[in-house]
Amino acid sequence: MILRDENGKAVGIERLSDITKEIDDIESIFNKAIKNKKKGGAMSEEEKEALKLRLGDVKVLMAGVDDEVKKSANAMEVIAFIKSLTKLKKLADNAKAEFEND
Repeated sequence: MILRDENGKAVGIERLSDITKEIDDIESIFNKAIKNKKKGGAMSEEEKEALKLRLGDVKVLMAGVDDEVKKSANAMEVIAFIKSLTKLKKLADNAKAEFEND
């Protein structure tokens, strides 16, 4: 579970898999946006802002992973995390060209 402050900003996680799930959700948003862009559509400003906030939350969460979470993560969680992170990076790099003119 992602821990949030009173303003809804992400401040921590309970397990490494929480970040993995968030990354997978962001990837899904990117995929939908790319498909929509190829059909001639565009993300609304609200959708863009929401995506930026979620990406910012992931950045905060990754920077704030404490030693307890690191020690409690099993090999499968670490592998899934690295796989999701790598997949998102490749997707973002490929999508960059799609959205430069947006």
